This record gives sequence, C-alpha cells and structure tokens, in this order.
Amino acid sequence: AALATAAGGAASSAAAAGDESASAASAANLLKPIHTATLMATRADAASSRAAALAALSCLAAAAGDDYLPLLPDALPFLGELLEDPSPAVSARAAAAVSGLEAAAGESLAQYLRP
Repeated sequence: AALATAAGGAASSAAAAGDESASAASAANLLKPIHTATLMATRADAASSRAAALAALSCLAAAAGDDYLPLLPDALPFLGELLEDPSPAVSARAAAAVSGLEAAAGESLAQYLRP
C-alpha cells in the first residue's frame, strides 16, 4: 500500500509539472501579441518612443516573471540593436533592460546579443 501511495504521489507530481509547463506555454501565448507589438515599437523613429517601448518591455518582463522566458529569444535581436542605438538614453535603457532580463534568466545574455 505504501508503494502504491508513493507511486501515486510521483504520478501526481509529474502531472503537476506537466500542468505548470502547459500553463507557462499558455501564458507565453497570451503575452506574445503584446510582446511583439512592444518589440516593434522599439524600432520607432523617435528616440523617446524607442525608450518608452523599452520601458514597457521591461515592465512586461517583470510582470510576467518566469512566463516571460519563452519569449526572451524573440527580444534578443531587438535588444542587440538597441544597445547600439545612437541615442544615449535609448542605449542606456537597453542596457538596463538586458541587466534585468539576465537576472530573470539567471545567465548572461551577452553571447546572444552580438551582431
């Protein structure tokens, strides 16, 4: 009986882990349209608009927490470009955004941001 209980507990844990990954995928799918729109806004002509889009991206990532991680690869090319933005305010905000995302991801993103 104890073995059956342990096996049942392991199955429940596996099911819970599956539910969590499905939940994360679902959250990423819900966030994807706003994420894409925010990324596209970082290509605006006005530096103030690019900076505002970076602020929005940082807020989105912070609010989403771990649910943001599946979206991170989409953001990397944009962030790489923004780190080299001619506006010092934009490039500084991009560096701050990268720093926050690195903390959330638990690893350096430098290797992914090279042109």
